[in-house]
Amino acid sequence: LIVGLNLRYPNPSVAVSWAKAAISQVGSKNIAAFEIGNEPDLFPHNGARLRSYTFQDYTSDFNTWLQALNPVFDGKTWAAGPAFSNAKWSTLTFIREEHNSLALVTRHHYGLNACAPPNRAAHYASISNLLSPQIISTYVSLMRPIVSAASAYNMPVRVDEMSYMLRAGCKGPTASGSSIRDTFASALWTADVLFELAHTGVSGVNFQTNPHHSAGTPATFYVNADGTVSVAPMYYGMMFFAEAVQNHAHFLSANYIHHSGNQNVKIWTTEDDEGNIRIAVINKNLKTSANI
Repeated sequence: LIVGLNLRYPNPSVAVSWAKAAISQVGSKNIAAFEIGNEPDLFPHNGARLRSYTFQDYTSDFNTWLQALNPVFDGKTWAAGPAFSNAKWSTLTFIREEHNSLALVTRHHYGLNACAPPNRAAHYASISNLLSPQIISTYVSLMRPIVSAASAYNMPVRVDEMSYMLRAGCKGPTASGSSIRDTFASALWTADVLFELAHTGVSGVNFQTNPHHSAGTPATFYVNADGTVSVAPMYYGMMFFAEAVQNHAHFLSANYIHHSGNQNVKIWTTEDDEGNIRIAVINKNLKTSANI
């Protein structure tokens, strides 16, 4: 688990109590890190802090909380952060300043918005946008420099809250989003983004998958009224990726030729610890078959 510690509360006492309880009840071996703050870059806008709250104020809070937690951590490097939600605050600067205290670097990202206005059509939650190369490239371009900065200190990087869609703030039933959550496109995007992020050097991801959340993000499964469970497309994308990288697989380089019109096809080749080679092919063309 990555245990989130409360940074909204005006002093670290709640965070310290929660960390003690988590270690006692969950067990230290089951905790990868304690994340100090959830999207603190939004604190000036959501009432958690004054409007004047800055990046420097956050790093000051981070170190105040960390100092209070040191007796609980008992010499273990156990902190995660900064879990920023946008690029206005620099994750790279945070890594440079706080790397001695970090066990894990974290970042959040959503590629599309279900209530994007028409003049931002490229960010609208539609199937065509979901399958476009551009939506995947936003994740890669965001995470590549973060992975590079963290690797200088031998720290893993995790996108510990992400999905392809955010619906927060949408009003009424006309907002898009629900129409793409239960489509094959959702599974294709999930597999594709996992391959891309893994190849970039990201150590793992955590999908925001609560369909009843106000953000209206996609789900991995639904619990039906009669208690049965329906598996959602995102789950199959996760399973497809997991099978391709099982048994500590690493990526191999592969040479292949795209025939005309098949540029939206991805091919990934992996080899696991036992020498098994797997080839994963993802065709994200809406209507076109592919010859490879």
